[in-house]
Amino acid sequence: DDDDDDDDSDHNENDDMDDMVPKAPSAARLADMFAAPKHLIFDEGGFEGARNMARDNKRWLLVNLQRDNEFSCHALNRDVWRDELVENLIREGFVFWQSVSVVA
Repeated sequence: DDDDDDDDSDHNENDDMDDMVPKAPSAARLADMFAAPKHLIFDEGGFEGARNMARDNKRWLLVNLQRDNEFSCHALNRDVWRDELVENLIREGFVFWQSVSVVA
């Protein structure tokens, strides 16, 4: 049947519209947005290592305890620790240590 050659059944009119609809952020992008600020966190030797580094360099030790089940902790990672002013303050005068609380 010659009509089959001209049939464009694989094309859907909605395909063109799908390109125009904003897509929701991917899970990976969301994870990146709320991830711990690894570029600021001192991670050698746990709390004791951070404390010793702060003492040896005469800096304040800034400790942030997070809870995975509290959105405000994730928002802190996204909104506060990534603020340029806050980042500069931490780099200039603090040793920053962050940990996830395991206490329920």
